Amino acid sequence: MHIAQGLLKKNIVNKLTEAGGIFVFWIADLFAVMNNKMGGDLDNIRLVGSYFTEIWKTVGMNMSNVRFLWCSELINMHSEK
Repeated sequence: MHIAQGLLKKNIVNKLTEAGGIFVFWIADLFAVMNNKMGGDLDNIRLVGSYFTEIWKTVGMNMSNVRFLWCSELINMHSEK
């Protein structure tokens, strides 16, 4: 993670959530698989995504109005119907 993803995103998200909004992160993990990130291993990609969440918590992102949507979960949810 670089500074813009860490500290600057934390500042922006906190301003939005303090104003009453809900911030939704769309995590495009299936697209990372298609682009062979982390060797195309979905478990490794999700692990890295979880690390990002922990970094944002550590630098002070208020998570009370933050939601994470994993592409793989949404697509799997709809494909099971």
